[in-house]
Amino acid sequence: MMFDKNLFFALCEKYNVELSDSAEEPMIKDGNGVHAVTSEDVSRIFAPCQTFFGYSDVSLH
Repeated sequence: MMFDKNLFFALCEKYNVELSDSAEEPMIKDGNGVHAVTSEDVSRIFAPCQTFFGYSDVSLH
């Protein structure tokens, strides 16, 4: 599969992704401004989407 540059830029525009010529690492804009993405940012963003399903060895008959 080849990289589709036009699709990439179209998706960036659609989802308001800002591109930078000077950033050297992934950045995020939040209520505190623009800063490098931290593990806390990732946890905050994805934590609400995580669901836990417990496992039990009980058969359902």
